[in-house]
Amino acid sequence: MIAVTTGWGGAVPLWGGDVAKRVNFLEQGGSVWVFKLHKG
Repeated sequence: MIAVTTGWGGAVPLWGGDVAKRVNFLEQGGSVWVFKLHKG
């Protein structure tokens, strides 16, 4: 199996300043995608 995390996020909102104010309201959209690999 392979698991991959996706989405916007990180520590930017913790830094403060103009960038943090602009991205703080965005939906983070975090997901975990898991795939089963077939034996070849």
